Formats: sequence, structure tokens, C-alpha cells
Amino acid sequence: MRTPFHYLKFSSDGLLAFMIVKIISRRAHSVYEIQDALKQEGFIVSTGSIYPIMSALRKAGHARCGFEDGDASPAIKTYELTERGIGLLSGYRSDWKRLTGAVAGLGK
Repeated sequence: MRTPFHYLKFSSDGLLAFMIVKIISRRAHSVYEIQDALKQEGFIVSTGSIYPIMSALRKAGHARCGFEDGDASPAIKTYELTERGIGLLSGYRSDWKRLTGAVAGLGK
């Protein structure tokens, strides 16, 4: 028997965390840029759903925050992955591949 999946990893919050980690893996993003990247792919997510995930990622050492100067505004807080966060993304990708394979095999 295969190792069971942890259902919370693939709950709506778990999937949102996976998408956020993937977005910030490319470069540092503000919460509004994360929200916009999700929206461009058809996911309507409030910043109130993104902030707690960013806080948890930061506290776990998967992300760090910095500040970018705005043109006519105060500095904007941005988030980027740490080395530990890159490992988290790798784990998410592996689990996702396994999950989609398992779902494809259902009912065969």
C-alpha cells in the first residue's frame, strides 16, 4: 500500500500555498502582485487569504520579506523564497505529481 496523502496539503489553503510558493519562486512579489498573478490565471483570491499564508511561510523560514521603493509611494513589502522554501516547492511539486497520477488512476 502506498503512503497516504495528507488531505490538508491538498485542501484549498494547501493548494493556495502551493500556488503562492510557485509564484514567489521566480522573484520577489508583493501581496498585491501575488493576488494579480493568481487573478491572471483565473483565481480570485482576497489579500486577506494571502497574508496569513505569507506569515506562516515567513515564520517557518520558507520565505523572507524585503522592501522595494515605490515611485510615489512608501516602500512596498515583498516576499521571496529562501533555500528552505525552494525545498518546500520541490516537495509540493513531487506531491502534486503523485496526486495527479493517483487521481488519473481512479476508476480504472
